[in-house]
Amino acid sequence: MKRVKLLLFSLLFALCLFPSYAQDSELTPSENHAIRAFVNDMKYGRKELIAEAISYPLERRYPLEPIRSAEEFIAHYDEFIDSVLIDSLLNTSWERIGWRGITCIGQYAIWGEIRDDGEFGVYSFALNDKGQERWLECVEKQRGLLHSSLQDFDVPEYMIKAGKYIVRIDKMADESYRYASWSGSKSISSKPDLIVYGGTHEVLGTIHEYHYSFRNGDYEYQVVGGGPYNCPFSLEVLRGDKVLLYHDGELYY
Repeated sequence: MKRVKLLLFSLLFALCLFPSYAQDSELTPSENHAIRAFVNDMKYGRKELIAEAISYPLERRYPLEPIRSAEEFIAHYDEFIDSVLIDSLLNTSWERIGWRGITCIGQYAIWGEIRDDGEFGVYSFALNDKGQERWLECVEKQRGLLHSSLQDFDVPEYMIKAGKYIVRIDKMADESYRYASWSGSKSISSKPDLIVYGGTHEVLGTIHEYHYSFRNGDYEYQVVGGGPYNCPFSLEVLRGDKVLLYHDGELYY
């Protein structure tokens, strides 16, 4: 399912970059009706209907885990939806982005599409202020679990499990990136086997996939994945042009 969504978002961005191939951004009456119904469900607190409109898992900013069910979304409802969001959605227009994607103009707090049943379905949902507070709490909790040599990061990027390795990437106060890794069954509270500073970050392709690169002598460590549309991760270690190690990865919480 995640790869299907990834392909969809890739097509959406490609169409955005080449507008001559995109459909008219103006929504049809039936699309506007579906969106008005969705916003009214928010206005009147119909949490179950909003939860049913979401395609799960609903990704959140790392290190918050995804929302995996309607029941879980309802439990975290006020971290996404509040009176500020509702008031803004009642007073904004919506637009088509590319082939099928629809979002609120100027906000991008919600991204979705009109489903086959004619209802508005949600793919992504931005955290509100309360959700950001919860994210900060989660960041600080994770900071406390790390070895003391790693606790001075500014913002956590990702931590992934790739093969027998756990790899963590953090953004530092000077805007550079740091790589740390553990092998085997070691805990993240133990001293990492390897720490590399001065990494770089690039955004690749129309789906804005993240690419992190770290040099340590003759070796280069690359982590690719994540980004706005949660692309699958991979870890690659090179020496010159020779690939010494490659593993697919997944988020580690």
